[in-house]
Amino acid sequence: MSSRAFFDDPFFTYLLPNDEMRRARLPFFFRSVYTHMGEHGRIVTVRNDADEPLGVAAWLTTGGYPLPIRVQLSQIPTSLRAFYRRPRALLAGNKYMAVLLRAHRKDPQWYLMVL
Repeated sequence: MSSRAFFDDPFFTYLLPNDEMRRARLPFFFRSVYTHMGEHGRIVTVRNDADEPLGVAAWLTTGGYPLPIRVQLSQIPTSLRAFYRRPRALLAGNKYMAVLLRAHRKDPQWYLMVL
């Protein structure tokens, strides 16, 4: 579901400019995010009356951001699978995350990773 929601997202369009590649690779990326969030990870879903998913929010509770190194390392195999055909995307994504980390607030709070 998230991969469809983020298909036209400017960040992912920049990382994976080819539509077919983005359609094929984003599910791997989001599977990595949702599978490896660590002990502070919380996932909330919204479903319709037929129990079909309509939306998802992935949160890190207080103290969960930045992700611990062991959690980041556990994300690597699936992230590599998502972006191996475009290695520059891995570099660009890591640079973006480093800037985000420096700009992130330092006071205790929940962090919304994906909406």
